[in-house]
Amino acid sequence: MSAANSLNGSALNGHHPNGSVLNDAGTTQAAVTMDDPVSQHKRLTAEIEAATNRALAARARLAAREADVRTALQVEVSASRALIDDLERQHIAAIELVRDASQSEVARILAEARERAAGLQGPSSVASQGADGDR
Repeated sequence: MSAANSLNGSALNGHHPNGSVLNDAGTTQAAVTMDDPVSQHKRLTAEIEAATNRALAARARLAAREADVRTALQVEVSASRALIDDLERQHIAAIELVRDASQSEVARILAEARERAAGLQGPSSVASQGADGDR
């Protein structure tokens, strides 16, 4: 027995002595033959077309996802704008309440100051102002 053959009669490099390729099970399989150029061109064209179709489908899925995201963002922006508008209305109402309360308080303080000023001047000062004013 030569060193090139194992005990089962096959070569050590995975080829049967008749030259055919052995698969994992140790049985022979037909050798892969090269397609003729026309068949190979058709096969490659079909593979390119399939890849192009997959790319187009992926782009369509991406566009659909982007449209969904855009729609969701527009809804979110619209809701945010509505909330901001509501907050602005509440803020303006609160400012008006504070302004009205402040004006009322200022009017009350001025009225109180006038009353005190009138009370401090007394009737003699009022009479002397009237007498000076008659001249």
